[in-house]
Amino acid sequence: MTEYKQEDEEWFQNMGWHFNRNDDFVDKHDKLQVILHEKLMQDYGFKKIAIPWDPNATFPRIGGRIPPDCPRVFATKDVHVNPKILIIVQGLGKVAPGQWARKLFTNGYRDQFDYASQIPYIERALHLGWAVILCDPNRAELASTSAPSPMSMWLGGGGSQRAGPRGRADHVRRVWEDLIRSSSAKCVMFVAFSAGTAATLQLFDTYRREFVRRVKAVVLLDGDTGSSHYRQLDGPWLFKNTKSFSQRGSGGSLRNAEEVDTDDHDSVPGVAVARVFEFLEKQHNRFMAQLPEEQYRWIRSLYQQRTSALGRGVTRILSSSSSSFSRRS
Repeated sequence: MTEYKQEDEEWFQNMGWHFNRNDDFVDKHDKLQVILHEKLMQDYGFKKIAIPWDPNATFPRIGGRIPPDCPRVFATKDVHVNPKILIIVQGLGKVAPGQWARKLFTNGYRDQFDYASQIPYIERALHLGWAVILCDPNRAELASTSAPSPMSMWLGGGGSQRAGPRGRADHVRRVWEDLIRSSSAKCVMFVAFSAGTAATLQLFDTYRREFVRRVKAVVLLDGDTGSSHYRQLDGPWLFKNTKSFSQRGSGGSLRNAEEVDTDDHDSVPGVAVARVFEFLEKQHNRFMAQLPEEQYRWIRSLYQQRTSALGRGVTRILSSSSSSFSRRS
């Protein structure tokens, strides 16, 4: 970590943040979340989309007033038409879309922003021409009427929930149902951290046939490694297309698992970003290389037609300039 400087302390105080007597972080007006979400929309062109628990809910998904307990994801404007989508699922705690860990935001160091936020992942994905969805799984944690089990806590649920399922895994499932199922995505990639790993693997269990057909890469960061799934139906597929990254000393013996150079759980996503994208690009390039020429040209043509109304340049999408992949004409 960078040496602490006086300007770091002044920056921290100017943000209006402080710690109370119990050493708990206080951000009365959610300034941290506001700053990050403004950055997502203004600097990167994300839009906010409501993902209601009830698929038959009548309020607008985009624009309008969203009920406070309704998850809202942040997604790039081409999420419905881009054939390649990166979905990011964070872990436990009061971490909103775009965040990995509040602790890293709130330690008073400005240079921890890239470790604490998902911005490095977003920038790399956009550079490669991928659409991006930032999930909102922690809005799912409502008060339960009975003590939750350890597994239900990990998945984001409680004992007896109000108004039906509202757990972390339920949110990831609803993102799939509302955004992925109706999209043009042929190459879906997941990056999940901590408890988000279990929610992603439960999606694999729930919609296994769809998942295997559309998902080309799954990255699991310091959480469930998926090892319990590898002997099940389609387990070999999951093992082949999954990569796990964990903190030092916890990688295990799986061939598709690696350790990263940190002892801090919350820092794993920030430390692992380069190796994560090395794996994602390899999986993406394998998918592209296996496409029949006719289908490749059809996907490219379809994407260019549908994105013309979005005002986004598409020449780098599905082209050799968007990644290390190149394809002969």
